[in-house]
Amino acid sequence: MGCLTKCMKAILVGILGILKTGLAIAIIVIIAVQLQDWVWTENNTNLTINCLISGSVSSSSTCDYMYAVCGISMCVSFCLAIFLCITCDCCGCGSWIEAIVSACQTAWWCIAAAIVSKRVSDTNDLSDPSWPQANWRTSIAVMSWVSALLCFLCFLIYIIDAFSSCCGGRKEKKEKKSKDVEAAPPPPQKMGKDEPVKANAV
Repeated sequence: MGCLTKCMKAILVGILGILKTGLAIAIIVIIAVQLQDWVWTENNTNLTINCLISGSVSSSSTCDYMYAVCGISMCVSFCLAIFLCITCDCCGCGSWIEAIVSACQTAWWCIAAAIVSKRVSDTNDLSDPSWPQANWRTSIAVMSWVSALLCFLCFLIYIIDAFSSCCGGRKEKKEKKSKDVEAAPPPPQKMGKDEPVKANAV
C-alpha cells in the first residue's frame, strides 16, 4: 500500500510539474510573440507598443515582470530537483522542503496573477482607441491563476506526504519495538537447590 501511495504521489507531482513548466513557457511565448513590440497602424500612422499589457505605449515593465516570474519559478523548481537528487532527498526531509518551496511559489504566482490581472483589466478598458490583442492579454491572466493553483496542489501533496511519513515512521518504530519485545527469548530459569543433589545421588 505504501509503495502504491508513493507511485501515485510521483505520478501526480510529475503531471503537475509538467503542467507548471508548460504554462510558464506558454506565457513567455505568448508575451514575446503576441504582446510585445506590437506595430499598430492608426490613422495612417505606425505606432509601436512595447508591451500590450502595460497600458502605456512606451512601457514594457509588465512584460518584463512576467518574464522574470516565469523564469525564476522554473529555475527554482529545477534547482530544487537537482538539490534533492544530489542530497538523496535531503536525508528524508525532501517532502518538507518541497512543501515550503511550493508554498512560496503559490504566493509568488498569486501576487503575479493579481498584478497582471489588474494591468490586463486596465488595458482592456482603454478606449479611443481600444488596444488590440485583448484575448491574448486575458489568457496571460488566466494562465497565471492556473499556475498558482497548480503550485497550491503541489503544496497539498507534499505537506500530506510529509505528515504521513512522519506519523508513519513513528508507527513503524512502535510496531518494530513491540515485535522485538515479543520475539525476545524468555529469561533462563534458575535450577532449584535440590536438583544438583539429586543428580549426584543418581
